[in-house]
Formats: sequence, structure tokens, C-alpha cells
Amino acid sequence: MTSTTKRAINLLVVDDDSKFAQSFSSNDLTAREGWDVRTARDSNEALDQLDESIADIIVTKLNLPGDPGDLLLSTAKREYPNALRVLLIDPSDKSSVQTGTGLAHMYLESPIKPSELL
Repeated sequence: MTSTTKRAINLLVVDDDSKFAQSFSSNDLTAREGWDVRTARDSNEALDQLDESIADIIVTKLNLPGDPGDLLLSTAKREYPNALRVLLIDPSDKSSVQTGTGLAHMYLESPIKPSELL
């Protein structure tokens, strides 16, 4: 009989709201599913983390301190094409969908709960 080990999903949440980002790493559901959750406050920190360890899923918004989220998404698309790119959008900001077109695989209205990614 062979045993199969489930590989952990590597999730990178990029948001300058540390409480929001930490809600993913301290969530019972992501822990139970065996997800490895990392957080970053801005695009530069996120890219540094991606250089160290590739993420399976990148969740970000466009309005970040420093470099905007679309720079992160375009870099991730080019350098980490297998990572699922999720853009968090403000439903009242129609331009965020236009900016993210072609860069993100999916859009979710912010704020989201960790269970929405499972």
C-alpha cells in the first residue's frame, strides 16, 4: 500500500492592511488544509519573497504603497507564469478591472475571507 502526501499550497497575500493579510495565516481553515501562507506589505516585499520561494497563488490589490499592484502582477506573470494571480478589487472602482485585464486570472471583490480561495 502506498501513501500519498498532499503538497502544501503556497499562498502569498499582498496587502498594506496587516490585519487583513494576517487573517489568512491565522485562519483555521487554511491551517487545516495545510496551506503555507506568507504575507507582504507591498510589491517589492512580495517580489523579494517570490525570489526566495515561489507561490502557487498570489493575492494582491492594485493600490499598494510604493510600486503598484499591477507591477507585481505583470512581473509575476512573466517570471512565475504558473502562479495563480488573484486581484482584489473595490467594486466601486471600475478602472481596477481594466488595469488588471490580462494580468490576473481572477478578480474578487475586496474584502474577502480565506474560505473564498478554497
